[in-house]
Amino acid sequence: MRKAKIAMATTAAFAGLTIGVMNVHADTVNEATAKQAPTNPLSNATTATTSAVTSTTTTASVTTQQTTEKSASTSSSLQGKAATSSTQTTASNASDVSATTQSATSASSIKTAAATQKEAATSAAASAESKAATEYTTAVAQTKAQQVAESAATSSVYAQKINNQKQTNAATESAAAQKVATAQAALSSTAESATATPAQQTLDSDPIIYAKTAGHTISTEAQLPVVLTKPVVKKSDVASDYGYYGYINTNNSDKTAVVSTTGLTKQQQYELADYAVTLINSYRTAIGTETLKYNSNVEDATIAEAAIRNQEQLDFTHLSFNETEKAAFSAQGLQLDGENLGVAQATAAESKTTILALKVALLNAITEMVYVDDAHANGHLHNFVVADYMGVAVQANASMTYPYQLIFEVASAVPSSHVTQKTATARIKQAQASANQQYTAAKEAVASALIAQANLKLTNAALLNALVTQRDAALTRLATLQQQALINLADKYQTQKNNIQTKLAAQKKAIEIAAASQIAQLANANKRVSRIKAANISVNERGRVHKLDGITAKQIIYAVPTHKLTEISSYALSNETRQPVEQTGRKEAEMWAKALPQTGDDAGNTLSLTGILLAVLSLLSGTWLLHKQRTFK
Repeated sequence: MRKAKIAMATTAAFAGLTIGVMNVHADTVNEATAKQAPTNPLSNATTATTSAVTSTTTTASVTTQQTTEKSASTSSSLQGKAATSSTQTTASNASDVSATTQSATSASSIKTAAATQKEAATSAAASAESKAATEYTTAVAQTKAQQVAESAATSSVYAQKINNQKQTNAATESAAAQKVATAQAALSSTAESATATPAQQTLDSDPIIYAKTAGHTISTEAQLPVVLTKPVVKKSDVASDYGYYGYINTNNSDKTAVVSTTGLTKQQQYELADYAVTLINSYRTAIGTETLKYNSNVEDATIAEAAIRNQEQLDFTHLSFNETEKAAFSAQGLQLDGENLGVAQATAAESKTTILALKVALLNAITEMVYVDDAHANGHLHNFVVADYMGVAVQANASMTYPYQLIFEVASAVPSSHVTQKTATARIKQAQASANQQYTAAKEAVASALIAQANLKLTNAALLNALVTQRDAALTRLATLQQQALINLADKYQTQKNNIQTKLAAQKKAIEIAAASQIAQLANANKRVSRIKAANISVNERGRVHKLDGITAKQIIYAVPTHKLTEISSYALSNETRQPVEQTGRKEAEMWAKALPQTGDDAGNTLSLTGILLAVLSLLSGTWLLHKQRTFK
């Protein structure tokens, strides 16, 4: 019964040892499979390491299985298997060392690969940055070129607008200037003043020179004076050439009728006489004498007398007062009393003598006769002062020395005659009033034209300045947009650089994490290898016992530590027979040998005891490995 229980316990322990070792192997493989790293740049090194660990584990499992399965054989078989187990264990240990070395190499390879990948990523980032920099430089150059073209185009557009505005301004301002010139010419054609004044002679020279100066010229009727003014002359005792007023037809300003040397019309004769009588009366009024009597009777008689003079060929010669000459006045109830003669400063070549020119001639002649008549014993002045009636006419005869002679006929009324008095100054005053109105209007027109010209210049300048302002504003806006475009390019380039650096940092971090993970997996694999090594140690101990041959059972027992025997007794014996096995010597060993089944021919053969001890040692090793494996788990 005792032997049967021991055999059953031994068999159960061996079976448990075998199953335990196989379970250790299975757990190791499953753990390696479950913890295998995902695919990454360092996956090849991890796979190699995992294969090495699996190979080592498998070798240890096979070795343990073989040792366990053969532990119950005969002595000779155990010795053979012990040698085989020892060889396999040695091979297993060598495999473990190789796996560990390979793991260390793989870890170094992982780090090297990681460094290589980092360098490659850094190089790729540098290349990307270089490309981005080149693209940025190209984009900036292209943008600047485009901006220069845009600015030039904008400037060109506004330059054309400004040039057009300048041309428009020039045209409108030229027209305004022409209006000013026309207005000023119209003002000049009216008169500088309402009436002209006699020239003030300062030298003994031709008075006509002074008469042609400003203020003394007459171009319109409105400039004719209606009052005589005493001139200042150098040769006061000598008759001059009647050059106190100058007639100038400025820009055809003389609008009066043109007379002919063949004779003046009655209306023209009346107009000239009216002006002459007006001048003489102004002087008579000034000296307090009653004015001349002027009417159609005396004027018609004077006109008839001019015709008689032509018939008698009187060329600047006074009348003889014969009956024919006096008859013209007698027919009008008048008596011919005297005559003054003067000449117009016109020659036969002046075929366009006008009424205004003849009036200026009368003005000069009367002024001379009144104020500078000493050379003629003031006879002309006397006739102007004492005359009762006076008629004035122009003797026109181209064949004479002076084509236009001025005749002043002095007359008195016959007591039985009847005459009608007339006013002689109305026409001149009306002309002066009209001239003053025209002159005022002309001055206003000049002022208006000047104001319009000034306003136009201001408007044109404002339009031109507006275009310049618009151009400057457009160029400023364009420059702002262009600067912003360059800033945007710079920001984009900086963003690209930042993204490249961020991506590079992420790649390096991922490489570092992957390398660290694989190195950690190597460390775990090395730990499993260490556990396998520990398991192989017990196998080696068992193999060392198997190698014992030809020694006594006591020596074999002593070769096993006491605590191992205690463990054997704890796990191998049944509950009824669980007692400590003590090393009491040869006698007890022989007793155990006789009690157990024999494996040889001789009951006293020590090989039977050796077989028993080998079985016990196998049981002990399997139990210890099972315990260690559970501890490792």
